[in-house]
Amino acid sequence: MASKFLYDTTEQGVPDKPRKKAHFLITIALQSLSLLWIAPVVAVLVLNFHGWIIGASLACGIRGCNVGYGDSNELQRFSDQDQNIQSAFQLVAKAVEIWFGVIAGSLVYDVTMHLFSTRDGLPLSYLSLPLSLSPGTLLETSFWTNTRPTRSESWTKWSKWIPGLFALFIVVMLIVSTLMGPATAVLLIPTLGWKTVPQDRTLALSRINSADGPSAKNTLLLNECSASQIAEGLYSCSPSRPVLDLLFQNTVVNKDGAPPVMTYANLPYLINTTDLTGLTLYAPNGHALDALSNDWTDWYMSVSSGPDYEMVSYLDSLTESDWKLMRNARQTQLLRTAPASQALSICQSNTTSIVHVGNDMAVHCYNIPNPDYYNGIRPFETTTPLPISDPESSCQSFGISISADANSSTTMQVDVYSADRAILLNTTTYGCLNGANCDWNSLFAEEPDPAFRNQTINLQVTEYNLTGYPTAYCFTSAFARVPTYSYIPTNPSNPSAASPITMDDSQFGGIDSYVHEDPMILNPNWMLLAWSVDINGTVPHNSSAANILVSTYQKISPFVEGLSSIHNLAVSRSLFFLQYSAVNATSTSLNYTTNPILDRRISVYVWSYGLQSRTSKLAAVFAIFGCLIVLVKFAVGLVIQPDQRSFLDMLVGALGQAPPQDVIGISEMTANDVAKRRVQIGGEKWAKFKFVHLD
Repeated sequence: MASKFLYDTTEQGVPDKPRKKAHFLITIALQSLSLLWIAPVVAVLVLNFHGWIIGASLACGIRGCNVGYGDSNELQRFSDQDQNIQSAFQLVAKAVEIWFGVIAGSLVYDVTMHLFSTRDGLPLSYLSLPLSLSPGTLLETSFWTNTRPTRSESWTKWSKWIPGLFALFIVVMLIVSTLMGPATAVLLIPTLGWKTVPQDRTLALSRINSADGPSAKNTLLLNECSASQIAEGLYSCSPSRPVLDLLFQNTVVNKDGAPPVMTYANLPYLINTTDLTGLTLYAPNGHALDALSNDWTDWYMSVSSGPDYEMVSYLDSLTESDWKLMRNARQTQLLRTAPASQALSICQSNTTSIVHVGNDMAVHCYNIPNPDYYNGIRPFETTTPLPISDPESSCQSFGISISADANSSTTMQVDVYSADRAILLNTTTYGCLNGANCDWNSLFAEEPDPAFRNQTINLQVTEYNLTGYPTAYCFTSAFARVPTYSYIPTNPSNPSAASPITMDDSQFGGIDSYVHEDPMILNPNWMLLAWSVDINGTVPHNSSAANILVSTYQKISPFVEGLSSIHNLAVSRSLFFLQYSAVNATSTSLNYTTNPILDRRISVYVWSYGLQSRTSKLAAVFAIFGCLIVLVKFAVGLVIQPDQRSFLDMLVGALGQAPPQDVIGISEMTANDVAKRRVQIGGEKWAKFKFVHLD
C-alpha cells in the first residue's frame, strides 16, 4: 500500500481520489517506459547466447553476401563499410547507457523518499543523494560515516541496519550504472574473428586396423589395386612409390630440417619430423585427408556456385546452412578430428644372431650399444631378443636394386619383422645367447621395465643387409593419435598461396608423453605397401627413394641418425595407409577416452556475437543484473507512486521549518553533526515537506 505522505492531498489532508487515479495511470505509463529498456538488452543477450553469425561484413547479416575466394578489394570495401556501422552501434550503446542511468536514478529516488517517510527515517545527508549521485559520492567521508547515525530511543532492533543497507544499495547502483555503458557496448558491438560451428558428431573411433594389414576395403587403393592383388600381397600396384620418391627427394633438399610439404587430392600437408632430430614423426592418415578433401569440395562448390542452393543440393554432405555459412565468410577453416600416428624410429648397426628354441620358435637377437642414448643414459652393451614364432605373418621381405643393370643380382635385402614383445638381456641373462639353459617363455612373459616399455611392446624391426656392408636395423614404435586436422582453403588457381594442412600439436608430445603407452601392432605388409613392392619383390633402381636409402645406408656408423631419419619417412608413408573403423557415437557402451568422437567442424572468419571471452561473460552478467534492476524499479514505482520533487522544493520546505528544540542555542554543532541526524519527511501535508527530527 502506498504511503499517505507520498501523494498529493487536499488542504484538509484528505486524498483527492480523481487526482490519485490520474497519478496512478501516469505512474504506470512511466514505469512501462522503464520496462522497454529490457527489450533491446534481452535481444542482444539472445544474440550473444546463441552466437549469431552476421557474416563477412556487418551489412551481410541482412542481405547476405558471397565473398567467393576472398577478393582483397571486396574485403577492403567491407572494412570501410563496417567502420561506419560500428560507429552507429557505439551511439546506440551510449543511448542504452543513458537510458539505464535515468532508470537507476529514478529507483534511487523512489527508495530514498520511501525510507525517509518511514518511522526510522535516514540521516539528513542522504536526502540529496538522488540528485547528486555519482561515482565521486563514494569518496565522500560523510557517505560512510553517516551509516551509523546518532542512536535514538525510538529505534527498533533493525533500525541501526537501515542506513548501512541503504549505503550498500547506493554502492551497488553506482557500480552497475557505471559499468552498464561498457557492458552494453561489449554485447552490442559484434567481433570479427573465427567462429567454429559443429557439423557432424555421429561417429566415434572403433579401432585402427594396423595389425591386420592392407585389405581390399582400403579406399585409398580402390582405383589402383584389385582385391586379388591385395590378397596375394602384390603391392606393386600401390600408388605410393612416386610419393615416397618425392618425399625422400624433398627431405634431402631441405637440409635445414624443415618438414617436406606433400600433396594429396590437391591439398598440401606436412610430414613433421622436427622433434628429436628426425627420430620421431607425426604422420597424417590418408583416409582423414580423403575426408578433408571432400570437405574442400563442399567449400569450393559453395563459394563458386550461383545464388541458388538447388544448384549444389546434389552434394549429400553440403547442407544449405553450411552453403550459406561458407559463402558469407571472409575465410573458412575446415576442421576434422580423425586418427593420425606418432612414431619413433632408431636405427643402429651391430651384429645380429638367431637362437633356435625348439622346432617352431626362434629368437632373433640384436646387439645394441646403447638402447636409450637419446634419453641421456650412460651407454652400455645389451641385446634385444625378438621372438619369431610365425614367420608367415610376423616377417615380410623385399629387395632394393642397387644397379641399373637389369641382369645384376646385387640387391639390398630388407626384412620387416613385427613382434608383440621384445626383451632386453642383462648380465644375469646374457648367457642365454651362448647355449645356457634359459626359459625364454618366462623371460618374454615378465612385465617390461617401464623405462623401456615403448621399445619392447609391439615392436617393428626393419633389417637392411647389403653384401660388403654391416647389417643395419631400425626399431619402430608407432602410437595412435586422434588430433584435429585443419585447413584454410584458398583460390585453387593459386595453389602456392595455400598453407598446408596442420594437426593439433596438443595431441603430440615427446618421448616422455608416451613412455608408458603401448604402441600399435604394425603388420609388416604396410611397409611393403609404402614401397609399392610385392612380397619378396624388388624395388627398381630408378626409384629415387631406393637410391637415397642405399646411399645413406652405405655411410652408416654405430648410431645411424641419418638412416633413422630416412627410415622414418618410409614409416610415415606406411602409416599413411592405415585403415580405421568407426561406430555410432550414440552407443552407450563407448568409452570416449578410447573411442573419441570423429567430428567435423567449420570455422569461419566472420562478424558474430558470442560469449567466448571473459569480458563478454562479465558484460552479460551486468546486463542481466540491469534487467533485474529495471523489474525492481517497475515494482517499486507501482507500490510507492512517488511525486518527483526537485532539490529546490526540498530546500524551500526545509527552510520553512523551525529547527528542533534540542539544537537551539548549541553553537558547537558542526555540519557533520547535522548531516548525521535522522530525519523523517512526513506529517499530514506531504506537499509542505514537513521534516520530523528523530534523534
